[in-house]
Amino acid sequence: GNSRSASRDALADPLFEGSFNGNIDNVVFVNASIPDTVLGDTNNDGLVLLDDYETLRTNFGATSSVTFEDGDVDHDGDVDHDDFWIIRTEFPKYNNGASLASAIPEPASITLIGLAGLAMLRRSKR
Repeated sequence: GNSRSASRDALADPLFEGSFNGNIDNVVFVNASIPDTVLGDTNNDGLVLLDDYETLRTNFGATSSVTFEDGDVDHDGDVDHDDFWIIRTEFPKYNNGASLASAIPEPASITLIGLAGLAMLRRSKR
């Protein structure tokens, strides 16, 4: 077959399981360095919620020294639209089917809430 010869030193790796027969043809590698994470879960709480979106929004456009926890959920070295789409896609799975768009208040709603609050303050001062 396509077996390759290797020395015992090349296979002296704690992640190597199996027997060495002089050829590398039946090797199983166990990757213990990647933690169980939920795709899009930037704070590793096991859910994709608004705080994960906020992390992405805060770091959106970053291109250096970013991590999964900074919002680089596709591990490509930046926080961009690809990361947003992942969070957008995963969000309904953890929020009873609600879309990310429905969970983020639109600017007009925030303005109305602010105006109502000002009106209430004005009334209480009279």
